Amino acid sequence: LDTGADFTMLPKHMAEIIGVDLKSCPKDRSYGIEGTKGVAVWLGKIQVKIGKEELKIHCLFSENESCPYILGRMDIFTSFNIVFNNKNERINLIKIK
Repeated sequence: LDTGADFTMLPKHMAEIIGVDLKSCPKDRSYGIEGTKGVAVWLGKIQVKIGKEELKIHCLFSENESCPYILGRMDIFTSFNIVFNNKNERINLIKIK
């Protein structure tokens, strides 16, 4: 979970594994975590399950195969309250009703 990341991001090989056709996804460039030159990304949607909650979220697939797996703010922070419990080393995502 990256509170500084706008989008969830995965390396592009994950698209095939989870059934996302990158040919049908808009292509763009991402900057920030990928450096000042940026990197090619494809914008798709993926199905995720957090606890008992299932939702479809926006996801960038990076051409950089070594990019970290990031759960970003878009679609997550509007659906969940996030509680960082440093004492117990836990992050709780609580569905917003």
